[in-house]
Amino acid sequence: KRIALEQAQKAIEEYMKVEQEKRKQTILTIENIDKIKGHKYSEWLTVGGVMESDTHYEFTLLDEKHNQVETILLHRRQTSDKRYIMEYNNQTLWITKDRLSTIDGIIECMREI
Repeated sequence: KRIALEQAQKAIEEYMKVEQEKRKQTILTIENIDKIKGHKYSEWLTVGGVMESDTHYEFTLLDEKHNQVETILLHRRQTSDKRYIMEYNNQTLWITKDRLSTIDGIIECMREI
């Protein structure tokens, strides 16, 4: 009985490890995302900051007077077709991970939406 319980425990631990690895692969992580702060979004808007949560990135756009004007969300969970969702003003943009690999790529997607 003890051996069966130990084997079952090992099997559960292995299963949990595999599931955690799968989850890590489907959650978007952008290295050095804070470097996007200060980049130009348009003639009169700049990226004022980015908040990272478990479920999304939230990009804040500021005007010349540093007032918050807009917020763009980028969901971190991958869709079934292996893309990520960016949202702004009830509009949705589906993005592949390779487009999110650089700050310029992220800004380009933000402008596209």
